[in-house]
Amino acid sequence: MSTSIEELIKSLGVSVREAQYLINKFSLVKYAEYFTEEHRDSSTVVLTPRCISFPLPHTDEKIDVPIITLVNHSSLELEEVEIKMVVNTSWNPKSQQVEVDVSPMVPGNKLPEGDESSHNTTHINLKFKIGPSAEGIAKHVESYYQEFKRNNY
Repeated sequence: MSTSIEELIKSLGVSVREAQYLINKFSLVKYAEYFTEEHRDSSTVVLTPRCISFPLPHTDEKIDVPIITLVNHSSLELEEVEIKMVVNTSWNPKSQQVEVDVSPMVPGNKLPEGDESSHNTTHINLKFKIGPSAEGIAKHVESYYQEFKRNNY
């Protein structure tokens, strides 16, 4: 099965964004575990921090400390994701696009780095930096098209 190199790069970019979204969502779910919900009425929810009681030294008193103050709040965040792949490419004269074979790889059916035994084999290294850079992706796709055209695919 083949798809355009543009669609491949777009799909990988979307997957990276979805991964960051899921990481953020997970962080919020974990953060919410440090609170209990109290529903006062149909439109009001009060969050109360879960606490641990600590005895005060030299007294019989205890102090309630919210657990959330005792844990690390840093969440995982992707700064950049690097994807390296070896694909078979071909030029589709009908669509005027470079296409890549996206068929599942059979285990062991992988070319070693630097093996250029097939002129249709292309090594692709993509590095996605998380942030608003859709314009940057489009520039890279265009530069790939120009390179493939120069190589007469």
